[in-house]
Amino acid sequence: MGLFSYGSGCSSEFYSGVITPEAKDIQAQQRISGQLAERCSLSFEEYQYVLHQSNAVAFGTRNVTVDQKVLPKAWQQVEGKGRLVLKEIKEFHREYEWV
Repeated sequence: MGLFSYGSGCSSEFYSGVITPEAKDIQAQQRISGQLAERCSLSFEEYQYVLHQSNAVAFGTRNVTVDQKVLPKAWQQVEGKGRLVLKEIKEFHREYEWV
């Protein structure tokens, strides 16, 4: 399988790999369908609000503590499920935590 990735800053890479017969079993263990079903559905207004709030953690942000509960219904779906979320940015270094 080939995968071409193009990123910002005029950077790109081509990856190649072989899909083995075990791939189907490994994929089943990842519960992809279940993970997708657990996503939080947002109204357009909620989406706009979250998009606006995300400006606080834009590239180049030096210091910020993230309000992880900015959208309570989304937080309720994440909390306690072992997900990795951004906690804060200290001197440009992003710190994450498992919740």
